[in-house]
Amino acid sequence: MIDNPTEPEEQPKSARALSSSPMVPSCPICGAALQGKQKACSGKCRAALSRRRKAEAETRREQRWRDLVGLLAKEAGLRPEDFD
Repeated sequence: MIDNPTEPEEQPKSARALSSSPMVPSCPICGAALQGKQKACSGKCRAALSRRRKAEAETRREQRWRDLVGLLAKEAGLRPEDFD
């Protein structure tokens, strides 16, 4: 008789929720709870969120211009020192 101990196979475990309460969306500015389709909890936070989105869009736009100017300068054989 051969002793061949077999280890029990691990059964897959079911996924569990992190908490028993449903996720409540929160205001991206102050963290207050939101209701329904709200994006911000108040007019003050909505204005701040709008300013934040505009600033982020401006930053992306400026970066695209920098990238384009850098590409054109490289194609023209210019170096960053040439712009000082």
